[in-house]
Amino acid sequence: MNNKLAIVDCGKKTSTLFYNGKMHTYSHDELLGKITDLPKGTKVICEEAHLGTARKALSKSQPFNAEQLLQFYDDCENKGIILRFFPQDSTFRALQHYRTKHNLSEEEFPKSDDNDPKAIYQLLIDKMEISLSRPKKTFAEDPVREEGYLFKQDLNAHLNYARASEPKAYCFEDDGCKKFIVENIEEISRQLSPQQQIAFGLGDESRYKKTRKINLNEIKTSQLYSIVATLIDYNGKLRIRQSTGALPGWKFIKRYVICMTPFHRRGGVCRSNLYHHGLKNYLKNQIKLNGLKEFPKGTRGVFSQDQDDFFVKHRIEYSNSIRKIFQICRKILNHK
Repeated sequence: MNNKLAIVDCGKKTSTLFYNGKMHTYSHDELLGKITDLPKGTKVICEEAHLGTARKALSKSQPFNAEQLLQFYDDCENKGIILRFFPQDSTFRALQHYRTKHNLSEEEFPKSDDNDPKAIYQLLIDKMEISLSRPKKTFAEDPVREEGYLFKQDLNAHLNYARASEPKAYCFEDDGCKKFIVENIEEISRQLSPQQQIAFGLGDESRYKKTRKINLNEIKTSQLYSIVATLIDYNGKLRIRQSTGALPGWKFIKRYVICMTPFHRRGGVCRSNLYHHGLKNYLKNQIKLNGLKEFPKGTRGVFSQDQDDFFVKHRIEYSNSIRKIFQICRKILNHK
């Protein structure tokens, strides 16, 4: 048992702390003091929704307001407590991982204030590569985050409209993004690695046999279009950031628009196209190409270690392909 790792969960009325193999239950009023009383060097993990987010009106997930949390963060730092936050959407994965490892059913190990910390602990011990976030310096409104939210709202409307075209999605004749793709598809493909070409249907398998030109009916239209749409609106006009007066950079798009982080909430249409649909299909094809059996359905919590390693490897490849295509398209637009 790792006696330097403590897991915290906050329920509606009480909080639980899993430490040294024992579960401790405290009132919310007691919790913060109990955490800072832990030995120096203890790493404390909690879902971001509980200790990483300040309480808002009518909220039940956040027991503490901004002032309490900021003081708590200072206390942890002064007393040598390492505080990190676990992505709340990964708790389900942790539960599935625990059940699979210990051969338990959902009925035998249900989601609860007592079981969630045990499951998160087990997942962190077995898979230490999981991303954890740090405490905020302030809970004040972030103008860049707000800009990203508005940017994503506009992009959502664009993508929803474009995919409603008939008889095929993303095929309105006056669509500026479609025009850009048609005019630059060969240049985009030329700058990609063979694996990156495969991820978006831009390789040799998608070319006409005689002309060797890319068959636009074979490309991953939804995914490629979604990337281009972060740079050009439906009318073909550049998406210039209000705060910078320039095209958005990859860092802004990655964090605030595509939301390529386990801590994202409401990722939007672009993320859905790229990850819920695009990554899922890419992984399915890679599993088949590598002669592997179909992976079990569910979250990564039910994967074997080899399956999880395969998933991580190809997710990184796919994410790098998104970044590369974005950078190619941005460079083309900046030189027009």
